[in-house]
Amino acid sequence: MTNRFQIATAVLAATTILAACKPASEPAASPAVAAAPAAAAAAEDGPMECLAYIDLLRAAVKEGKASGDEAALKAASDAARAEAGKGMTADEVAQYYASSVAVFDDLSPEDLKRKAEACIAHPPAQPANP
Repeated sequence: MTNRFQIATAVLAATTILAACKPASEPAASPAVAAAPAAAAAAEDGPMECLAYIDLLRAAVKEGKASGDEAALKAASDAARAEAGKGMTADEVAQYYASSVAVFDDLSPEDLKRKAEACIAHPPAQPANP
């Protein structure tokens, strides 16, 4: 129970901080309009893909190629990593993560930010093993 609470708290904090990073020149979308595409984008990706987006965005922020709160992205990464690793061995996690990062490494910082924000706002759950 505590772990889920910590994950939810980290995701909420990261979402709030990332939302504050939006430039003032961009018009704010209504919550209903903004939530639908974000939920749809996050639904397309699984936990490991989301972890890759968040970590790649975090690296871009560290390198000055994107704006964002590195500490909030670290918290979101930790939460995503906990979810992504469920039901997998350490080797499976490492291989899946490496391939996900390799596939998404060419995304622009803007695309990474959009995808990472969607994943943070609507984190996907690991599908249950039958």
